[in-house]
Amino acid sequence: FPVTIEGSQTVFSDGSTLFNGDNLDVLRTMMDNSVDSVVTDGPYGLDYMKNKWDETIPSEEVWKEVYRVLKPGGHVLSFGHPKTHHRMTTNMENLWREGEPSIEISIVNGIIQ
Repeated sequence: FPVTIEGSQTVFSDGSTLFNGDNLDVLRTMMDNSVDSVVTDGPYGLDYMKNKWDETIPSEEVWKEVYRVLKPGGHVLSFGHPKTHHRMTTNMENLWREGEPSIEISIVNGIIQ
């Protein structure tokens, strides 16, 4: 359960923090190498129900910021859609740091495994 809720941040008793906001805005406020793990379910780029937020997948600019704040050896778990996950993975791989664990996304019948 949350210990404190301050604006767009919820801090839990184990020290983890949940951020709610535009990912680029939040990431740009964070220090380099300050995050152990990033879990995200960004837009799928399907223009779902004509929602502007789903017109495109996370850009290389987003992943550049993710990798900037991620500690060496940190993990990224990012959900995607079978029709567009390859574009997101390409954006991630273009910025992959040598020596870091690889990112693998397996999709079977539209379900991430």
